[in-house]
Amino acid sequence: MILVAGGTGTLGKRLVPRLVERGEPVRALVRRASPSMPEQADQVMGDITDPEVLKRAVAGARTVVCAVSGFGGIGGANPRTVDGLGTRALIAAAAEAGVQRFVLVSVFHARADHPNELQREKYQSEQALRASGIPWTILRPAPSMERWIWIVGENVPAGGKALVLGKGENPVNFVSAEDVASVVVDAATGASPPGRVIDVTGPEDVTLMGIVDRFAAALGRPVRVRKVPPAALRAMSVLARPFAPARAWQARATAVMDSTDMAIRAQAPDGVTGRKTVTEVIGSSLQAAGEGPLPEP
Repeated sequence: MILVAGGTGTLGKRLVPRLVERGEPVRALVRRASPSMPEQADQVMGDITDPEVLKRAVAGARTVVCAVSGFGGIGGANPRTVDGLGTRALIAAAAEAGVQRFVLVSVFHARADHPNELQREKYQSEQALRASGIPWTILRPAPSMERWIWIVGENVPAGGKALVLGKGENPVNFVSAEDVASVVVDAATGASPPGRVIDVTGPEDVTLMGIVDRFAAALGRPVRVRKVPPAALRAMSVLARPFAPARAWQARATAVMDSTDMAIRAQAPDGVTGRKTVTEVIGSSLQAAGEGPLPEP
C-alpha cells in the first residue's frame, strides 16, 4: 500500500487518482475528508504532527509519499509545523513501522541557509530522511505553476484585476503539478531507483507580469493589474507577525522570489524537465473557470 500525506493538496489531488488508476492500493492522510477523493482510496483524517494519527496512517504501508506543504497557511499550518516538525514526525513513524520506501517532495533550492523558512525546513527534513535508514527519494520541484497562476489570476476571468506581488519582473521557473505527479508515481512505484535527489523544473522561466500577459493573450483583451510593491511586502513580513504569522512569512517568501535568481540556467544531471507550459495551464484553468473565478488548484 502507498500512503500519500497531503492527498488533497495541489499535488496530492493529482497524484492519488494516478496511483489508483495503476491499481495501487492507496491511503491518503488528509486534514479533513474530501468528497473528491477516489472511492478506492482510504482516508485517514488528522494532523501530521499527531503521533496517533501517524501511527494509523503508516500501518501496513509499503511506501510513503510526503506531499504536504504549509505554504497556504490553512488552519494555522506553516513551514515549521508542516514541512518541518510534521514531516520529520512522519519519517520517524514510517521508520518505526518498517516502511520500505519514502518519497519526500521537498522544494527547489532547499538548503540550510536559504532566506525562506520553507526551504530551510524542507532541507532539515531531507537530512532526517537520509538518516532514517529508509530507502528514499527526494524530489525538489520548482514553484507550482497552478498555484501561482491562481494567485495572480484568480479574479481575471470574471473581469477582475490580476494580483502581482512585488515588481513582477523577476524570471521564475514554474513547474506544473501534473508533471511533478508523473515523477512521484515513478519514484513511488519503483520505476526509478531510490537514493536520488531529483530536481523537477518547468520548460521555461516566466515573470509574474509575463503570466498577466499570457492571460491577456488567452482572453483576447487587456488585463488590469493590482501591484503590491516590494516595500509593502517587506513591511507585511514584519508587521503581520504578531496577529497573522502565515501572512508574514508568505510576504517574506514572495519578496525573496521577487528579488532572488529563480531562473533555471542549466538542468541538473539527475533532473527532470516537465512539458506543460504556463500558457497551457492558463488555458485549462480558464476553461475550468468559465466566467467565474479560477478554481483553487
